[in-house]
Amino acid sequence: MTMTMLCHSFKLTQLTRQRTATLPLTRLSSSLSEIREIHEKALSLAPPATSSASSEWSLNIAHLLTHHLNLPPNTYSSIFNKNYPPNLNLSSPPTFFSDVTRLTNSEPIQYILGSWDFYTLSNVLCSAPVLIPRPETEDLITILLTSIPPSPAAKKLNIIDVGTGTGCIGISILKELPNVNLYGVEPGVEAYNLTNLNINKFEKEFKHNSDYVKLYGCGIEDLEEIECDYIISNPPYIPTRDMEGLDDKVIRYEDYKALWGGEDGLDVIREVLRYAEKVGGKVFGEGDEGCVEGVRRFVGERGEVEGRKDFMGKERFFIVSWL
Repeated sequence: MTMTMLCHSFKLTQLTRQRTATLPLTRLSSSLSEIREIHEKALSLAPPATSSASSEWSLNIAHLLTHHLNLPPNTYSSIFNKNYPPNLNLSSPPTFFSDVTRLTNSEPIQYILGSWDFYTLSNVLCSAPVLIPRPETEDLITILLTSIPPSPAAKKLNIIDVGTGTGCIGISILKELPNVNLYGVEPGVEAYNLTNLNINKFEKEFKHNSDYVKLYGCGIEDLEEIECDYIISNPPYIPTRDMEGLDDKVIRYEDYKALWGGEDGLDVIREVLRYAEKVGGKVFGEGDEGCVEGVRRFVGERGEVEGRKDFMGKERFFIVSWL
């Protein structure tokens, strides 16, 4: 999630050259055989670095075809296995293949589709360069939800989401928990605007007496003191040494300010912890593998730090309680 306007240069020249592909402008199609032919053609256009048999490319093509066939998003698994529903109508094959071209240029599927599912939210709005919601971050929400003890119905919890990005973390909490006042913090203009769009999209799904109180357009270091119970954050956490090794599509399309966490990856995490200690909020955060030890060193004897693993078995989440 975007947090700080830091300046750092990386060698991106070789990554920003757009690949081109000669794609067919097929006529309007609705027959099953034509849909199958279009699907096979799209699969064959995988860039040289991948192959038409690669799982990611095939899944992305299935998502695209599902989208252009105006089918429910969860139909993509059937399309992936080439189990096509009857009465299909691909209204504009040229537009479909235009999107395939975007895929060959390493553009993330989430930006091409314009939305993506996250946790229990369907079709969270996504647009470049705002950080794309990752499945690992769903674990962070689960950790928070399962760690919060029951509270009296009369008491509302104050929760701050630092580095909102699309807004998916805070909005997911409001959908799952009643009696919550949620405050968002996001200095990036594109991310700030996208969070607002997603708040408007999902506000009818918020639990009873839960509200998105305010979205602040600033970094955590400039945020006014808000009395809070919990702070949750997926901040920029990638250390300098790992930036140039990121996937092509990440470096070219996602905002590096939402990714780069300074020399050791902890610059923004430390700002979050300083603020949390000041206002007394318990912190639930995400970082790179190995961040938990850095958090422990920073917190020292002022608090207790608990590490948690993601679904890949990597210790990337931390919980900080102040003494």
